[in-house]
Amino acid sequence: MSDADWMKYKRLRGRDLPANVQLSSGDYGLEKLFKHDFYAATALYRRTRGHGPEQVVFKEYHTDPWGWLPLGWLGRSLLRRETRFLQALNGVQGVPKFLEYGGNNGFAREYAAGKNLREHFEGGGVVAPPEFFPNLQKILASIHALGMAHNDLAKPENILIATNGAPVVIDFQIATMPRHWPLGLGWFAGPLLRILQSFDDYHVCKQYRRYAPDTVPEEIRQRGKRSGGLASFHYHVIRRPYRAVRHFFLRRFLTINPQTEGSDRRRAA
Repeated sequence: MSDADWMKYKRLRGRDLPANVQLSSGDYGLEKLFKHDFYAATALYRRTRGHGPEQVVFKEYHTDPWGWLPLGWLGRSLLRRETRFLQALNGVQGVPKFLEYGGNNGFAREYAAGKNLREHFEGGGVVAPPEFFPNLQKILASIHALGMAHNDLAKPENILIATNGAPVVIDFQIATMPRHWPLGLGWFAGPLLRILQSFDDYHVCKQYRRYAPDTVPEEIRQRGKRSGGLASFHYHVIRRPYRAVRHFFLRRFLTINPQTEGSDRRRAA
């Protein structure tokens, strides 16, 4: 589901993002809401005062309860996870830099101007530069070299085409870095990491085959067709049923009434 699609649905939890965020490098005002889901809200902010970057992406994890269920621990845990991954990746070209913590359980990262793969190609965008996908594979290799798996590259929304044509990888919310696991699980970390990284490779090859079919090398074309037994099991037994249930629930119970859509979106922004 693309980030824009989330704007069609009512919220299950989470407060509005603040109209202004104060960072050490300056004050920033809310410019555009990207996404507000069950776990967090993400938006583009523009500097109103100070010496920092002109624009930043600010993400705030929800810590409010869901009904009687306390979920503050979940929001704080997810915040620590994603920021730890981004800080480990600082300096990797093609991954937006972590900037600093801010607000209530939020953080700011570098803004990469551009469009995600789905927006770019389904919106009539020109073919990606010939070096786009080879450079994307280099970014992924740098991520893997740090002992990390992204785990969400099946979504073309997590791969951007920057305004200069370069690839950018975003959204490390469900990434994995097994070296941070407790010592008792160390024996399992290496094999699991290799499996998860192979899934990353497969999904990038699949995006390559889908969005650049005329330039994809035959080896990559074939790798994008072979998902392997574990990936196939995950897709057919876990991912497809989960997505079917989620989409049914969202469309049946949480679709915004067209008469109130405008007011709901204004409140969201």
